Parts: sequence; structure tokens; C-alpha cells
Amino acid sequence: MIESELYYLVKSYRDAIEQAHKKNRFCKWPFNQFPEACCGQASDILARFLGEQGIYTKVVSGSDSNTTHAWLVLDDSILQKNIQRAEEATDYEEVNKMNRILEVYGYNKEINIYPYCDLDSILRGCTIIDITGSQSQFRLDSKYFNYNIPIYIGEMDDFHNLFDINSINEFRNDDKLDNIYRIVQQYL
Repeated sequence: MIESELYYLVKSYRDAIEQAHKKNRFCKWPFNQFPEACCGQASDILARFLGEQGIYTKVVSGSDSNTTHAWLVLDDSILQKNIQRAEEATDYEEVNKMNRILEVYGYNKEINIYPYCDLDSILRGCTIIDITGSQSQFRLDSKYFNYNIPIYIGEMDDFHNLFDINSINEFRNDDKLDNIYRIVQQYL
């Protein structure tokens, strides 16, 4: 896929969200404040849309000492090679030790330490997609470089590198997100 085609699809989808927002189609938080505070949900529905177009992604979640942020990463050969390298370098003995410690302290057994010790390195050289970088908490704060890019497609930049990567997962879909997805589809 040519990057301009990807940009067109992503821009069309973000425009559809904005149109639905301007027509007050989102009654509840967080989409009634788009792009504020809905980066995870917006990433989930964008991932679903792109998947239906044959473009597969994963949702990246990161945090710093003040906030969290989410965006997509293309699930392509670069990502898969990086994941394979990380798996090969993982000290599973250490991972299992940490999981046993968590279990002793009563944490749910289903919550495991992500097996890749350096999630940031997995994203190196990968293409990320972010449609909520223009949130006021970012554009009004010099700590976030006054970031005000509504649609970003490219490699990890200084802004996204501010966040410690917490997870890289498949997109989430539930009834609430399905309803939002159907509303947005009406504006494409």
C-alpha cells in the first residue's frame, strides 16, 4: 500500500468522526469531546475500519507521569521481525519469576508481564498512525512539544517517544464501540 492511500483512508475516517461529532451524534463521553480523551477508543475503531480495508494494525498504549495515549502501528513485516527479535532476546526465566511474584501478592493470574522487556524497541522502524495527537493537553503543553498534528503517519517521533509503551494489542470491540463505529460509518 502506498502511504498516500493510507493517509487518504485515515483522513477520511478522522473526517467522518469529526462530522459526526459536529452533528452531536456522540451523546456520551468520551467521543462527545473528540479528539479529547478518546485516543484508545478512536484507535480501536480506526483499527477495525482499516482491517476491513485489508490494512492490519495493533493498538499501542503508552503513558508518562501525567497521562496516557494510544495510537496504531501497522502489523507488517517490520513489526513481525521486531517482535521475533524481542522474543528471541527475552529472558523467560525472569518473566516467570515476575509472574510468580505478582501471584504471591494476589494479582490475577491472567495478568502477565508482557514477555518483551523492551516494547519501545519493537516499534523501531515501524509505521504508526495517530488521529488524536491534537488533544488540548498536548497542544497547550510545551512538555509535549505543543504537539498539534491531527493525523500522524510515520515512524516514532519525539512526541510519541515521550510515552513508555505499556502494551501492543489487537483492537478491542464491544457494544459501545460498535455503536460508535456504526455512527461514524454513516459519514464516510
